[in-house]
Amino acid sequence: QLEETTMELARKIAGKAPIPNRMVKGMMYRGLTQTLDDHLAEAAQVEVLTLTSKDHKESLASFREKRAPVYKGE
Repeated sequence: QLEETTMELARKIAGKAPIPNRMVKGMMYRGLTQTLDDHLAEAAQVEVLTLTSKDHKESLASFREKRAPVYKGE
């Protein structure tokens, strides 16, 4: 049951936009050694990058059009 649940979670994560996935993964690792101020500054930069990506625009369009998003990692 653990493997099944783990694979289900992995599929959900893999289906999300790749840019934020990559950035969040890196932030999680760096967060182990960063100060809170450094981590918050990085989070602000990541937010700007993700909100200006084509994938973010695709997220908004797919929501408006009531369809599944198609992410390209752009």
